Amino acid sequence: MPKLKLIIGLFCFLTSNIIVAQIDRNIFINDLDSEEVDVSITDDNKRAAFYIYNQGFEKKSLRDSISKIESRQRKGIKYPSPKKKVYKGVSFIALNPPEKLNSLDDIVLISLEDYRKHQFKGTNSRNTYIIHPCKNGGFLKWKVTILPNK
Repeated sequence: MPKLKLIIGLFCFLTSNIIVAQIDRNIFINDLDSEEVDVSITDDNKRAAFYIYNQGFEKKSLRDSISKIESRQRKGIKYPSPKKKVYKGVSFIALNPPEKLNSLDDIVLISLEDYRKHQFKGTNSRNTYIIHPCKNGGFLKWKVTILPNK
């Protein structure tokens, strides 16, 4: 009997993890002109690149000062700084045209603020989408790939 309980418990644990890994990560960006993101979309709307800044790096003035320090270090000028490279955010790239949506009904969304706070590192990154309002109404849903930090 104890083995049966163990087997059932293990089965439930494994199936719940498989289901969680399948859930889409739909990051909703309401304002593409926000300082918290950097967005580049081709004129024909077929490809896009998104850069979501980590918490603490949302102000351009701070990012510029860090870039200035990194530039001085490359030139050999001694300047106090952290030993590790500072990653200011996460890069995403979409290589295919977006899906056009009329509404966001039945879509579980992650706000830009929540993504920046948690980054959902334990979820399946293969099912990551970025959704934003379209200029002519509706929404665009881009299937994106996370680019590794170098």
